[in-house]
Amino acid sequence: MPISPDSADETAATVHRALADPRRRQLVGLLREAAVPLGVAALAEALGLHANTVRWHLRALEEAGIVNSSTLPPQGRGRPGIVYAPVQRADTGAEYRQLATLLAGTLGDIEGGSARAEAAGRTWGAYLVDRSEPGAAAPTPAETIARVLRVLDRHGFDPVADGSDVVLRACPFGELARSHGDVICRAHRGILEGALAEIDAPLRVASFDPFTGPGLCLLKLEPR
Repeated sequence: MPISPDSADETAATVHRALADPRRRQLVGLLREAAVPLGVAALAEALGLHANTVRWHLRALEEAGIVNSSTLPPQGRGRPGIVYAPVQRADTGAEYRQLATLLAGTLGDIEGGSARAEAAGRTWGAYLVDRSEPGAAAPTPAETIARVLRVLDRHGFDPVADGSDVVLRACPFGELARSHGDVICRAHRGILEGALAEIDAPLRVASFDPFTGPGLCLLKLEPR
């Protein structure tokens, strides 16, 4: 049965709403970095939040399919503990590319689809970037570029910086970007803008130009 635009859009919206709160993004970041699943007490202590607040955020993340919970084996009296871990997504190869093609085509065919892709990219950029420690000063321009490079490198863009210009020498969605650039490239720009906003960077995206050369895209940053 084909996926309707409304169904795909609602699924994406559920994830985006769940990750819109910065404390939920922090929770997911902690769980991703942890070597083992973590309980509410450990997460609450790490974030300086009340345990009930953490439970509320975890419930929203679990309902969105971003984290899952498991019950520890009982140890003595009392209720068995519950721990949380990020949902692991398998690398589905061709199936993943097919899904990306389907979603890009769906967004490209609906009014305002490219703008939705960019907005979704901003949410994910805030989630993907290396965030500052609580109370830390805003990053310098050099630190900002380093964090942007890490985001791009981790996701297959093979970036290299020349001052405030960043050349992307590869694109994980190269073929798809050529046929659905209005969606894919807007989403990539959104990721970059979301990452910069999340870390209160002194730089902003001046331009993001796809296909400036064979297999190359150019990101230009400027003072905010």
